[in-house]
Amino acid sequence: MEGIKHIIFDLGGVILNIDYMLTENAFIDLGVTNFRQLYSQFHANALFEDRKLALSATMTFCTNYCRRRPRVLPFRNW
Repeated sequence: MEGIKHIIFDLGGVILNIDYMLTENAFIDLGVTNFRQLYSQFHANALFEDRKLALSATMTFCTNYCRRRPRVLPFRNW
């Protein structure tokens, strides 16, 4: 393993038993009615995928999410 600096493990339900319903329920509690179309264990739209891969900061995610769905989740609730 000489020359290898980092190892990345995919913990997406393979190694750890992740409860995806906790995330879904949290968004539903915030008033999001179409969460399953946006994100699931098997699919994520670009907004969620970028956040999952750390390609966007938390506030960038929140701002972009609210711009797409201002009536569902107003920015002031974040």
